[in-house]
Amino acid sequence: MKRTALGIVLVLLVLGTFNQGCRRPNDPQRVTAIDSLIKVADSLALRLDAIDTTALTIMDSTFEKQRDAIEALFKDTLQRDTALIAGNYYRAMNRSLNRALNDRRGYRSAIEESRNKLRDLHKDASKGLWPEDQELAFYEQEKIILADLAKRTEIVERSLGTAQREWQNGHALVDTLLARKRVVQQQP
Repeated sequence: MKRTALGIVLVLLVLGTFNQGCRRPNDPQRVTAIDSLIKVADSLALRLDAIDTTALTIMDSTFEKQRDAIEALFKDTLQRDTALIAGNYYRAMNRSLNRALNDRRGYRSAIEESRNKLRDLHKDASKGLWPEDQELAFYEQEKIILADLAKRTEIVERSLGTAQREWQNGHALVDTLLARKRVVQQQP
């Protein structure tokens, strides 16, 4: 029993010494740069979390109920101004709202994944666990991923703005047009 315990302690000491020999001093500039990327990820997450998905879901639900009637409305002759407003509304609800609502979720998950990888990298970089070239490669990879997610977050925000603007500009008019069409269709 004493031999087994002594053997385990000896193995742990040898492994601990070997592991310490593989470490290198950390690069304080890289650790700071990783901290900065974590802050970027935090900022992107906050921006996406600030989107009022309840309002978007209501807009989407309303549009889905209107979709077929709007498409039928486009087959009729409309005044130019009315057609532009209804067309912009339809396009914004069909594309921009969909992008803001659905893409947001996937990008938010990707940001969280990147943030977790950066936190792990920060811990490892602080301890100097990776060879410098691998550590730099991991850092650069996450930097590229975050830059792409920043662009995608901007697209979601612009899509959200478009959807909200066209909802405000066109929703009432489209409701009125659809109500008139229903009244006309109900008359004998």
